[in-house]
Amino acid sequence: MSDTTSTDASVDPAAAMLRLHLMGGPWVAQSIYVASTLGIADHLGDQPVPVAELAKLCDAHEGALYRFCRTLGALGVLNEHPGREFTLTTMGATLRSDAQRSLRWGTMLHGGETFRAWADVMHTVRTGRPAFEHVFGEPFFTYLAGHAELNEIFNKTMGVTDATPGVIDDYDFTDAGVVADIGGGIGTLLGEILRRSPKASGILQDLPAGVQGAEQHLRDLGVADRCEIVARSFFESVPPGADTYVLSRVLHNWGDDDVVRLLSSIRETIRPGGRLLIIDHLLPETDGFHPGVFADLHMLVILGGQDRTEAELRSLLATAGFTVNSVRTSQVSVSPRTESLLEATVSGPVPQA
Repeated sequence: MSDTTSTDASVDPAAAMLRLHLMGGPWVAQSIYVASTLGIADHLGDQPVPVAELAKLCDAHEGALYRFCRTLGALGVLNEHPGREFTLTTMGATLRSDAQRSLRWGTMLHGGETFRAWADVMHTVRTGRPAFEHVFGEPFFTYLAGHAELNEIFNKTMGVTDATPGVIDDYDFTDAGVVADIGGGIGTLLGEILRRSPKASGILQDLPAGVQGAEQHLRDLGVADRCEIVARSFFESVPPGADTYVLSRVLHNWGDDDVVRLLSSIRETIRPGGRLLIIDHLLPETDGFHPGVFADLHMLVILGGQDRTEAELRSLLATAGFTVNSVRTSQVSVSPRTESLLEATVSGPVPQA
């Protein structure tokens, strides 16, 4: 019987769960995927529940479910009690649907189709092309648009992982007139910017599948009347008329050519004297272990994108006609990674290819 509810209070349960899920190997990750997909954490609490009852609640085979729950107990996600009964640990509670920053959706996202894409990773390493597209016959975001359940899981994951970046906490938006959040999903970041800047208006752009739920989310924040929603690929065009363009956790989804194409489109559209804000995880310039190298591989295998160093990102911005004026960095919640905000302005005519 394990009891992780009494572990060191200084250990963040969500951080512990992330390390377990990301670094524990496929058997560990898929066991957590089972717990997330079945909603086991939603059915457990402090009072022991027999696995027979849990199997009925989760629509699962009792014997198989017991063996997974036993494994989850060994991992510290559940507590096992005599009589094949289980309770939820502090770490396991991070998988509850109603947790403040629930990890349920992310573990579901990375344990389903994206996990199956990784099984064909040799396609990526031999061709440089995303394995996801090879396995499922279409790019990831196209696939999302045609699979409503996965798209909902993806949007919920982004709603958690794309919580307002701490790096903007002390950034001054008071002089912003129109803020365009490009690839902004349901408007988590833009909604917070508008809430903090009552005189500003906003434009939220993402694919039609990406902005599902955006209107309600912005309405809940009380800023919907100041925000226009554009359901269109930013590779078709970006909305004109903004003085502040934001790309938050967007550029790592794409290869260099597509990044320059997007940046150049913004460069041609941005108001004179406007600014471009890029928020992303940056790779360190030095060698050695860093969790970002695994995220970089995931971008490659699933999307054909990549994480970048600050120097690499500066180079792409310069190619598109931008100069970086400032860089600020903050620690990411429940993660060993940091996040950076680069503020850039137009440096002159766009260089000709």
